[in-house]
Amino acid sequence: MVSKANQKKEERLETMRHSASHVMAEAVQSIFPGTKFGIGPAIEDGFYYDFDLPR
Repeated sequence: MVSKANQKKEERLETMRHSASHVMAEAVQSIFPGTKFGIGPAIEDGFYYDFDLPR
């Protein structure tokens, strides 16, 4: 059973990871214009994004 405090912490962490993935995607788009994005979910240990770079 997960405590409410721990559940809240996990929700905040997931939100932060989700936001960080968007910041990273924007940075990649800035450096490599024309980049196509795949999926990029928050996962248990962080986040990831699939990119198709134009070069």
